[in-house]
Order: sequence, then structure tokens, then C-alpha cells
Amino acid sequence: MVDREFYSIGGSKGRFLEVTLIEDIFSRYPVGWEVHEEETGELAAELLQRSVIGQRCSMTPLVLHSDNGAPMKSYASLDQARRWVQSSIHWYSHEYRQSGIQFVTPAERHLGQDQAILAQRKAVYEIANAKRQEALERCYESMDMDTPGESESGP
Repeated sequence: MVDREFYSIGGSKGRFLEVTLIEDIFSRYPVGWEVHEEETGELAAELLQRSVIGQRCSMTPLVLHSDNGAPMKSYASLDQARRWVQSSIHWYSHEYRQSGIQFVTPAERHLGQDQAILAQRKAVYEIANAKRQEALERCYESMDMDTPGESESGP
């Protein structure tokens, strides 16, 4: 998916920075991004080419989807915007556990680590569930669950 956002530069009316993000739909991992003061087809093509080469998928058919976003936040400079985007990309890729990909990070999914993580998570849940069942069984064993007879029910 190609997501292009335009951010206004603080204090400069009518001046925007373009943030372009290329994201793998399967893993939601950002495979390429750039921040520029101008929007050109050449810059977008270079980013796409670098991303395809970087991911070693030049022989694989690609499907591009573009998100049409509206202008957003304000930045003081191009360098500040690039630092912010880089920091956000790192957090999003390596720390943010997404519900849409079973609460693993995009990096874990993209690198194929998600299956081992999910298997380990399942094992932990199964152990916890077994312990819970054992505790419930002990609780039920200690309770008198028999219906009282007529002689025990009172006058």
C-alpha cells in the first residue's frame, strides 16, 4: 500500500511536506518511506524502486494501493519531519502489536517470526487453562454438590 500524507510546515502558510510510506499489506511492515518538500513522480518512482530492490521482490507481481489522505500535522522543518517519521516508523514496526495480525508487530510478521511467537503464546495459554481447570476441579471436589434428601431439608 502506498500512503501519501501532506503535512504543513509550521509558520509557513500554504507550504507542505510530503510523507510517502510504502507498506506491505500482509505484514503491515513499512518497506520504504520518504519525506520531501515537493511531490514528484520521479521521487515516488525512486522510492518504489528502492523498496522493491530492498525487499528483493523485483520478480514478484506487485499490487499497489494508494491511500488518499488529507493534510495533517505541522513541522518546523524538513529535518524535524524526517526525524519524527523515522521514530514513528521504528515504533510502529517493532513495538506496536496490531490486532489485525494477531497482536504481533509488523516486523515480527514480516520477518516470519510470528508463527513461533503465536505457537509459544498458545502453549502458555494452554498451560494456564489447564491450571485453571485443575483449580476449579479442586474447588468443586471440596463443595457438597449433592441435593439434600427430605430428612435433611428441614421440618
